[in-house]
Amino acid sequence: MKISYNWLKEYISLKEKPEKIADILTMHAFEVEDVKRVGKDYIFNLDILPNRAHDCLSHIGVARELGVLLKRKVNFKIPKVKENKKEKIEDYISVDVNEKYLCSRYTARVILNLKVGPSPKWLKERVESLDQKSINNVVDATNYAMFLMGQPMHAFDLDKLKEGEIIVAKSKKDEVIEVLGGDKYILDDSILTIRGKDGLLAIAGIKGGVKAEIDANTKNIILESAYFEPINIRQTSKKLNLRTDSSMRFENELHQTICKDALEFLAGIILDVAGGSVVSGVIDTGVDKYEKTKIIFSIKEIKDVIGIDISEKDILVILKRLGFFVVKSVKKDIFIADVPFERLDVLLKEDLAEEVARVYGYENINSRPIEAELYPAERNDEYFYSDSTKNILVGLGLTDVYNYSFIGRKEIALFNDQYNDLVSILKPLSLDKKFLRPTLLFHLLNNIYENLKHQKHIRLFEIGKVFSYSKSNGLLEKNMLAGVLAYKTKRQDGAEVFYELKGILEIFFEKLGIADISIDALKNDSSYSHSAFWHSGRIAEVSIGNIVVGVVGEISHSILNKMNIDTRVSAFDLDFSKIIKMVDEKYEYKAISKFPATTRDIAILTESDARIGDVQDLIERVGGSLLVDVDLFDIYDDNNTNALFGKSLAFHLIFQSQEKTLLDKDVDSIMERIVKSLKDSGWDVRQ
Repeated sequence: MKISYNWLKEYISLKEKPEKIADILTMHAFEVEDVKRVGKDYIFNLDILPNRAHDCLSHIGVARELGVLLKRKVNFKIPKVKENKKEKIEDYISVDVNEKYLCSRYTARVILNLKVGPSPKWLKERVESLDQKSINNVVDATNYAMFLMGQPMHAFDLDKLKEGEIIVAKSKKDEVIEVLGGDKYILDDSILTIRGKDGLLAIAGIKGGVKAEIDANTKNIILESAYFEPINIRQTSKKLNLRTDSSMRFENELHQTICKDALEFLAGIILDVAGGSVVSGVIDTGVDKYEKTKIIFSIKEIKDVIGIDISEKDILVILKRLGFFVVKSVKKDIFIADVPFERLDVLLKEDLAEEVARVYGYENINSRPIEAELYPAERNDEYFYSDSTKNILVGLGLTDVYNYSFIGRKEIALFNDQYNDLVSILKPLSLDKKFLRPTLLFHLLNNIYENLKHQKHIRLFEIGKVFSYSKSNGLLEKNMLAGVLAYKTKRQDGAEVFYELKGILEIFFEKLGIADISIDALKNDSSYSHSAFWHSGRIAEVSIGNIVVGVVGEISHSILNKMNIDTRVSAFDLDFSKIIKMVDEKYEYKAISKFPATTRDIAILTESDARIGDVQDLIERVGGSLLVDVDLFDIYDDNNTNALFGKSLAFHLIFQSQEKTLLDKDVDSIMERIVKSLKDSGWDVRQ
């Protein structure tokens, strides 16, 4: 932002040279990138960060900072405007704010019989010194007031408004507005506008339109000073690729108390440079009284944060110079500070400590060695097992991803608003980041969609927090582990992908040190039974012992269609916090048998709805200790529900002894028992 040295001197006594002022501001407030001489003036180029944009994107804001740092008084008062009591503002204009959240305060004044013309020399020099083109006395006065006080304002030609009606409302889809300068913009239905009965007047908070433009024939004007919601202004500015001095200030948030003061100041300036008379009254849709933020603190707390011994007197004097009204509480050593309206960045006692430290001078705070004893940190199980899990899954061919913890209404709508316990953000960065995610699968599915544009095989996983809210327990967060697999091939076999994912999970749990794993059909009372995420017939619960830790299955086709994913996707969603509590770090090592293993294959014909787990459990139970592994290597299902046997399951059976080489008769005996048990269960067997 550009600041005029001569302009500052009108409001604060400056004896120091511009270079010295630049050093003071850089050391205590914000960096001065350069100082340039422009005629008889010097222009500072300040890098004002968002935390101070509320109050310092103006000459008065910078003057206040210098007043604090130099211990000098800032002389700025808003003179009261003389009104024409014979005229009432209600007889000329009316204001209707349809979007009160996006425009919580709108103030307006009317000036009659002014004369639009070139600006006087002093005003022209002021606006041109800040790289602004001088337009006319009314427009220049509006810019002058904004650069002085930080509040963007706008002037409309009253006679160009039908019935003097101003409406603050969202635009209609595909409406077109021609703005000052001649550019045209096509709007959608999310953009806040200022409009009259017969058309658009301005893009709210960003730029005025040509419809009510101030020109040489203008005699009567409306002055607007309003508060527009920062996020909407930023999104509109980005959407239209239209950034102005006005939008820059609104998107960094200004306090609503400045609206009326700035309007009064601007009306006074216009009377000086363009004449006319001010109609009695002010349109004001907001409130006049706003509560100040109060911060309770102790002197010790301020000292502890800063790290040095600053006297109570010095701390209180600095806070007073900064505009904080501080009183002592009835409690011993406790103070209460009222925060100035314009200091929206000061919310905590730590913020007060930072204010004291920067004014006191960081260069006056000496460094000192740490005097505390250092102890090794206790192991954080979540971090430790998170690291182990990533190593295991990456080793199994999956890729670790890290997504935002935020989602928008668009993602929620995909699932028919089934998540009614969402945690919303008070001040989201954008509307697509308004909520905390209730599941990791939202972004993982989007990762699938984006990556399928570039490759055919996608294997991803993520470990992260998910959030929910309940009235009884408040904010709840869980650490989850989720993964997705998708293969874009000619043969999109969902079962094949599902069993691959099942195998990955079994190996993962084995390597993590968890043995009692089962992956089985959903129970009737499962919370996943009616989830919009999953294919109703292709989902299984993952349990450790009797505790359910999550699910594995195929994502619903309707969800995939909504996300334009044209292949089948399998996924798992596990409660990582539960899992790490069940890890057993006591490993039992067993000697590798020195005797050879014997392999037999067996195929079982079952009903289509038979559970594979039941078949495998029976084989393992009958096979006894010599059956060391059962591996399902093929499955065929003709989906003929009327057939007696609709599904064929093929297994590798591996036999091995720790004591001897198994003979054929030893294995044949076990196989006979397995076959008999399978047939007794009603299944046909092929060997």
